[in-house]
Amino acid sequence: MRLIYLAGPYADPNADVREERVNRYAEAVAYFINNAEQLFLFSPILQCSHVANRHDLPHDFSFWAQRDFFMIKKSSAVWVLTLPGWEKSYGLSQELEYAESIKRDVLYVLQESTEFVVTDARPTDPIPPLA
Repeated sequence: MRLIYLAGPYADPNADVREERVNRYAEAVAYFINNAEQLFLFSPILQCSHVANRHDLPHDFSFWAQRDFFMIKKSSAVWVLTLPGWEKSYGLSQELEYAESIKRDVLYVLQESTEFVVTDARPTDPIPPLA
């Protein structure tokens, strides 16, 4: 079994945007649970957003950075869920910089219809918002 760190954008002043992002992470993780038995995806956003909301913890990267870096180090690769805003996300840029510094593969997760696809090609278009 391989541990994969699922990264992507999260922080946004709008709570509805953050909630939609959490739902997309859940959708991606569920897809890979059902379709890739040899993988275990860890998503800090999916794992920690409910705790942060319920216990009034910060939503900014600086608070979570050391925890995120710890899990990236334990993971065999970092996969980026390419939601809108992924290319502008400060936290994600820091996670990718760290991953590259410790020689972790970085791959990109795209959604094609109901399937998620992993590629090493940096995409130009984000996964579209939920309808």
